[in-house]
Amino acid sequence: MKSTVCMLFGVFVALACTGRAADVVLENQEMRLVLDAAGYAKSLVVKKTGSECLLPGVRMPFMTLAQNRPYDNENFLTYPAKPTTYPANRIVQGQGELLVEFEGTADVAHIGVRVATNYVGFVLKTLDFKIADYGLKRKTETDAFALVRLPMRRRGHFGSWLNVTWDDDSAVALLADSPACRADAFAREDGGLEFYAGMENRVKLEGVGAVLVATETRRLLPVLADVERDYDMPNGATARMEVGDSASFYWTTCITPQNVDRHIAACRAGGFRSLQIYYMAFAANCGHYDFKTSVYPNGLADLKAVTDRIRAAGLEAGLHFHYNKVSTNDAYVTSGVPDPRLASLRQLLLARPLDEKDTTIYLQGNPAGILVQPVKSSSLAGRESSRNLVQIGKELIRYRRAVFTPPYRLEGCQRGALGSTAAAHTQEERFRHLDVDDWPLFIRVDQDTDLQDEIAERLAGIIRSCGFTFYHYDGAEDVPEPYWYNVPRAQVRLRRKIGDMQRWARTAAFSNYSWHAISHGCGFDMFPHERVRAAVGRYWAKKALELGESFTTTDFGSLDVQYPDNIRTYADGTKHRTTGMQPDHAEFTFSKSLAWRGCAGIRIYRDKDLEHPRIDDILAVMHRWEDIRRAKSLSPEVLDKLKDVNREWFVWPFDFDAAKPVLVEYRQITSDEERPIRAFSYVREGRAGIVYWRLNGAETPEITLPGKDVRTFVDRGRRFMEATMSESDLVAAFRGQLASGETR
Repeated sequence: MKSTVCMLFGVFVALACTGRAADVVLENQEMRLVLDAAGYAKSLVVKKTGSECLLPGVRMPFMTLAQNRPYDNENFLTYPAKPTTYPANRIVQGQGELLVEFEGTADVAHIGVRVATNYVGFVLKTLDFKIADYGLKRKTETDAFALVRLPMRRRGHFGSWLNVTWDDDSAVALLADSPACRADAFAREDGGLEFYAGMENRVKLEGVGAVLVATETRRLLPVLADVERDYDMPNGATARMEVGDSASFYWTTCITPQNVDRHIAACRAGGFRSLQIYYMAFAANCGHYDFKTSVYPNGLADLKAVTDRIRAAGLEAGLHFHYNKVSTNDAYVTSGVPDPRLASLRQLLLARPLDEKDTTIYLQGNPAGILVQPVKSSSLAGRESSRNLVQIGKELIRYRRAVFTPPYRLEGCQRGALGSTAAAHTQEERFRHLDVDDWPLFIRVDQDTDLQDEIAERLAGIIRSCGFTFYHYDGAEDVPEPYWYNVPRAQVRLRRKIGDMQRWARTAAFSNYSWHAISHGCGFDMFPHERVRAAVGRYWAKKALELGESFTTTDFGSLDVQYPDNIRTYADGTKHRTTGMQPDHAEFTFSKSLAWRGCAGIRIYRDKDLEHPRIDDILAVMHRWEDIRRAKSLSPEVLDKLKDVNREWFVWPFDFDAAKPVLVEYRQITSDEERPIRAFSYVREGRAGIVYWRLNGAETPEITLPGKDVRTFVDRGRRFMEATMSESDLVAAFRGQLASGETR
C-alpha cells in the first residue's frame, strides 16, 4: 500500500509540473459523467435525450471527507474544534478505480468504479494516508465520507424516497448500495438539489458504495431492476412493475380455522384478491410468536390450514407483523432473565448501592431527555408511564417519576417487574433505560446484536411454512439511531430471510435503501370515520403525491368497521358519538385511492364487524371500485377530477359495467350528528336525486314524496329517488319529510 501511495503522489506531482490535468470520464450507453482533475463534477448527460443534468456554473467537490474536529496535529493546533469538511482537490482515473486526495489532509481514497451498461457504481475501497518526513504524524480518523456529491437541476419531479429527480424525458437517481450508505438530497437556495451519497464511521466506511443512474424516464424501473440484480438487492423495482396499484386487501385479526370461510366470503364480496392476517390473530406475543392455543390448538398446522383455504379460494395470503421489537409478555422479557440484546435509550451508573426493597434509585448523571413528556390533553397520555422501564442486572424496575436536579434519581420504583426478581445492586452497576415503544407494549431490539436475525428467522419460518406472499412491516420506525441506517437494515435482515416468498410489501417507515425491500407505501392508522375526508386531504393525498414521485403507490388506509353510535375518544381527549363506518366512507376513500393510483382496504377486528348493519353495502361499494381499478377504464381527465378532496362521487350501482362505469357526483345533505337517516343529493341525466339509508338499522325506511314522476330504486340497504325538479327543491322536500317523520 505504501508503494501505491508513493506512485500516486508521483502522478500528482507530475501533473502539477506539466500542467496536464486530465478530466475523468465515466460513460456507458445511458449516461456520461465528467469530473475535472481537481475532483469537481463538470457534466452529467443522459445520452438518449441529450439532457444536461447538472446545474450550470456550480462547482461542487464530487467527494469530501469530514472530521468532528480537525485530527491532524497541525490542523487541530490551527483550527477550532468543530466539524470540518475537506473537499477533494486531486482525482486521477486508474484501472477500475479513482485515486482521490483532499485539501488540508493527507488522506488518499481508493474508489472502486463499476461502469455497467446502464449505471455507474462507486465504492470506497480503502482510505490511506501519506505520512511526510516532518512533524508528528499519524493516520487520522474520518467520521464521515461523501462518496458522491452532485449539483443537480431540479426537474419537474423529485422523489425523496428513491432519491430521484425526473421529468417526462429523463431521470437521475442516486442510490445506496446497502443500508450502510446514506443516499439523500438537499435543497439549494438556487432552486437546485445537492445529490449526496455517503457513509459514517459509526456505521461503516470502507466497502460501502453508491450507484448513479441517469436514463430515460421510461427506462428507469427496468434499469433499477438491473441494479438490484447486480448488487443482490431486494427486488423493489420488479415488484412495482408487476404488482402496480393492484394492492388493495381485506385485513383481519380475528380469523381462525373455524371462521376462515366466512372471512373468505367477505373478502370476495369486497372485490379483493388479497387477504392479510394480523399476526395477533394467532400469536400470543411478538418475538417468539407463541400460538394462541385457545383458537389455534394445533399451532402452525392450524395456521397452515387457514392459508391453504385462502389460496384454494383463489386469494393471495398476506401477513401483517411486528419484527424489530418484542412484546412485554414475551419470554425475551418475562423469563426472569431479561434478554441483554434489548435496546436501551441510555445507561447511567448508580450513585448509591440499592437493596431489594428500595423504591428510589440514585444516579450519577441526569436522566433528563430520555423520554418525550406526553401532551397532557392527549388521549394517549395515560399510557406513557408504562415506558418508564429500567434494567439493572437481571432485574426489571418500573419507576413513577424521574428527578432532573441533583441528587438525580428515579422515585416510586416497582421492583421485580415483568417476572424478574428484586435484588440488591452495588454502586458500581449501571442501569439501562429500556427502549419501550410508544404503544407501549413492546421493547425495541438492539440492532447491533443478533436478536434481530433470530426473530427474523422465526418469523420467516412461519411465512415459508404457510405460504404468505405479501406483508406489512409494521413498527418499522422502532429502531435505534441512526434511523437512515437501522430502518432499512432491520427490514432487509427480515427480507433476506423471507427470500422469494415476498411478492410485494408495505411498511410503517422507510429510508432510501428501503425502496428495494418495500414496494408499496405506508399505511396510516385509521382516523375516526367523521374525520376521513379531512384526513385524506391533509395526509393521504399529500402522501400519495410524495410517494408517487418515487414511483410508489400509497396506501389510503384500511377502513375499520366501527359500529354506529359508539362513543369514541378522539386524539385530543374529547368523546363523540360516532357515525361508525358507512358506505360513503368507502366511496370516498376508494375513489381517492384509485385517482392517486393507490390502494385501500377494510379491517375486520372482530367477528361482530361482519354483522354491521351496512356491511353488505360497504363491501358492494368496494367491489365496484376495485373492478374499475382492474379494468383501468377511467381516463386521466376523470382521475384528475376524482383527486379533488372537496368533491366526491359514487358508482351508479344499476347496470354497472366496470369497462364503462357511471360516476355520479353527490353532496352530503344530512350532518354526521343526525339520526337515523344519512343522505346525499345528486343530479343524473338531468334529474335530481337523493340516495339515503339508515345508519344503525337493518332496514332503510321508504320515504315518499308528493307529486308525480318520482322514480325509486333499491340497492341492498340504500334507497334512491329521482325526480324532475331542481336539486335544491328535492332536498327541501326530502328534509321536510324527515322533519315530519312521515316515513314507512
